[in-house]
Amino acid sequence: MMKIDSVGGSMFRSPSSTQQSDAVVRNLRNRIADKQKELQELGADKNMDSQEKLKKSQEIQKEIARLNQELRQYQTNRKQEQREAASEEKTDSRDEQRFNDYMPVDIRL
Repeated sequence: MMKIDSVGGSMFRSPSSTQQSDAVVRNLRNRIADKQKELQELGADKNMDSQEKLKKSQEIQKEIARLNQELRQYQTNRKQEQREAASEEKTDSRDEQRFNDYMPVDIRL
């Protein structure tokens, strides 16, 4: 879940949620880069026959594809959460404005 804070009508993501989501993205990208490096190193390996290399290469490519899909899904979910939070903020702001519109200007106790 992403935490949204509101100050003076403007919205921003709290640092902890931004750092957490950035860490997830960074982690996935690092894992993808590691697999791509592994794939390159596999091509240079002289100790493995071509059949073994092919099989290992296919496994690594499947893992890269899975990690890319996981990254895309995470980013899609994050964008959706942000849109929903922005929509909720707009609704809350409109409700507050309607309430304020009906309040008498001069309230004496």
